[in-house]
Amino acid sequence: MNLTDEIRLEASKRGVYLFRNNSGACHTQDGRFIRFGLANDSGRVNAVLKSGDLLGFTPVTITQDMVGKKVAIFTSVEVKKYERELRANTPRAKAQRAWHDLVKNNGGMAMITYTLDSFLDELYIYKR
Repeated sequence: MNLTDEIRLEASKRGVYLFRNNSGACHTQDGRFIRFGLANDSGRVNAVLKSGDLLGFTPVTITQDMVGKKVAIFTSVEVKKYERELRANTPRAKAQRAWHDLVKNNGGMAMITYTLDSFLDELYIYKR
């Protein structure tokens, strides 16, 4: 089982909904050009924002004024094969970090991980 599958399995055990976000572009058989994947509206957007490999939501219970009500926290997980990919300074890595920061700075949960344990550590903050 690969790391992406392990993360999805462990996430589901904890009530987190993650879906594969295939992103790219291609020509159809009838010649149309289509883009797919979140935040892949154009080449210009894709050059500066690359959405996570797994997207979904994490249900959490809010305290105080909304006691007992659940809300869905947008969740983005970028899965890396090697630790060194986390620190890469390539245009792709910069665009992935920009997406990560956009989600986090706006109240979502975003992580870039290369191990199941680091994913679970990040998730623990929200799913205690």
